[in-house]
Amino acid sequence: MENILLNFIFGLILGFDMAIYSLWYKIVKLSPIKSQTKKV
Repeated sequence: MENILLNFIFGLILGFDMAIYSLWYKIVKLSPIKSQTKKV
């Protein structure tokens, strides 16, 4: 029972993380000037 709950929470966090990453990627793609200045 605990494993199923842990997997569900992990999947939720992973999905949320991927949503944020895709959003950040879109913002970077829309503003190439900012991404070039932020290159480390």
